[in-house]
Amino acid sequence: MSKFTCFLLCIVAMSLSSVHVARGEKSLRDALRPVIVACSQEHGVTDAEIQAAKDAGSPETIKPCFIACVFKKAGFINDKGELDLETGLKNLRQFVKNEEQYNKYENVAKECVSVKDKPVTDGKAGCERGALLAACFLDHRASIII
Repeated sequence: MSKFTCFLLCIVAMSLSSVHVARGEKSLRDALRPVIVACSQEHGVTDAEIQAAKDAGSPETIKPCFIACVFKKAGFINDKGELDLETGLKNLRQFVKNEEQYNKYENVAKECVSVKDKPVTDGKAGCERGALLAACFLDHRASIII
């Protein structure tokens, strides 16, 4: 599988990517697989659609509410549809033990904190916020290619 193309597709595609953690620890791919499956079933998104978005390097073909679902379950968007960078990074830290690699993700996430101030019309659903966050991560994908 290819490397990360952006942080969103990092979260969405981690189940398909080549992120590795220390021996004996649960991999990020394994940890996120149930999230991807649950959100896929909830929002009717197929593995083929996820792979197509990953191949295109664009989240535009994926339903925004699926993206929000993944971000919510990963802790980057809270139940109010707001960005929760602290919780998301804390959750990510459990699986990315390599300090350099983690710092790359953290820096990109901090660059994208501005999406919290952008206006959205769907409130708690967080679908629009998820799409904004995905677009920001995509803009910074070169920073997190590993």
